[in-house]
Amino acid sequence: MQQQSELIGVAVAAFYPTVRLSASGGISGDPRNGLFSAANQVWSVAAAGTEVLFDGGARAAALQGARAAYDRAVANYRQVVLTAFGEVENELAGVRILARQQLAQDAALASARRAVEITVNEYRAGTQNFTTVVTAQSLALNNEVAALQVRLHRFTTAVTLIRALGGGWDVRSLPDGSELKGPRLPIDRGGQAVRTDE
Repeated sequence: MQQQSELIGVAVAAFYPTVRLSASGGISGDPRNGLFSAANQVWSVAAAGTEVLFDGGARAAALQGARAAYDRAVANYRQVVLTAFGEVENELAGVRILARQQLAQDAALASARRAVEITVNEYRAGTQNFTTVVTAQSLALNNEVAALQVRLHRFTTAVTLIRALGGGWDVRSLPDGSELKGPRLPIDRGGQAVRTDE
């Protein structure tokens, strides 16, 4: 936009006459009388001006073109700003909605896990068949997959929000596999993990 605004100034300047100033100086005369005396110094100053009297409307058309280019640059800038605000608003709403959805999905997952515990206990007591246990486990697994998908969408939306706010995102900033797994615990002879903080 600033460049287009300056081009309008260039187009307006074309309406004014072009003025050129020049100056020159030197020494001439007999060197025996003193080369650098005031009588031997020569100065010349000149000015010249040019003006286009008839251009067939080329300067006016150039000015209109510069103003139109500026208006287009302003409109593009406004569109970019509005798009950026829209992206930020959408991602903020997405983060808020997905946070609520994750709470509801985590509650559903907790209920499904509790249902698995109840059906397993009922199966052990002999009041339920194993098909009921498998069905409850299948529902719990489906709820766990749905909870992970909501969490993935939340992370993706958060990254998109960071990008929409002008932040960068680099794959190098992600943790590697060993950082995600955490420290490995030593194993005793019975195959059980030994906790070192106890």
